Amino acid sequence: MSELLVATAALRRASKSLTQAAADWAAAGSDLNGAKLGADDLGYLGRVANIPSKYNAVVDGVWQQLDSGRNVLALSAVNLRMTANEYDHAEDKNLTLMPKHG
Repeated sequence: MSELLVATAALRRASKSLTQAAADWAAAGSDLNGAKLGADDLGYLGRVANIPSKYNAVVDGVWQQLDSGRNVLALSAVNLRMTANEYDHAEDKNLTLMPKHG
């Protein structure tokens, strides 16, 4: 039978990196809060061409994608951490069940 070896410390490091990436994506989303244009911000021609509305729709789309990506990163970080914990728990349990030699 072959042995399964899981590097739980590596999983936890990856989890921390993903958590940081999720925070960075959240910060990028927050930066978009002040990025929307008012109806008259580009003057008469901008209003007539409806440019602020079109621009704001793009900003909303970018924010939604950033938020979705942040969620995926955060959930991935949690799942890696939980996987590392489960493997450590299973290993500890197996060690306590093994007969002692010596």
